[in-house]
Amino acid sequence: EIRELQEKGAFDRCLIGGYNWNRVCKIAENYETYYTNDFYAENFWQEDVYLYNPVVIYGVGVVGKKLYKKLVNRTNPVLNIIFAVSELDNEQKTYMNLKIAKINDLVEQRDNALVVIAVSERFRQEMYENAKRMGFKNIVTFPYDRKTLLK
Repeated sequence: EIRELQEKGAFDRCLIGGYNWNRVCKIAENYETYYTNDFYAENFWQEDVYLYNPVVIYGVGVVGKKLYKKLVNRTNPVLNIIFAVSELDNEQKTYMNLKIAKINDLVEQRDNALVVIAVSERFRQEMYENAKRMGFKNIVTFPYDRKTLLK
């Protein structure tokens, strides 16, 4: 139906804006893919992230910083954030004004924490396996990959 409306010119990109235009195009192209890759991910970061305490950002770098900003720069910011790394660097003890912890020092919180692997794709799998091996129950990647969320 959306594709038919697009073909009839029912959607004006100038009126609905670039973001909504892209969403309409994705839905028209393949609704199931849109739901899995975009809608579900957006819902997770808007609502489901509040179900966990703490939210552990596993990775201290560009991706971790981007996620941190996404979580705190909102009307209802996520406040229970901890940065974690596999090995602590003696020089860097804080990041974005938060203390950095070793991931294995957070194992006692493995049932309630959400561990978000926030690194480049190159290191993602290794860190995911590390958190899984430590017994963390809720692990997800950022950018979000629905298939990695464990319950």
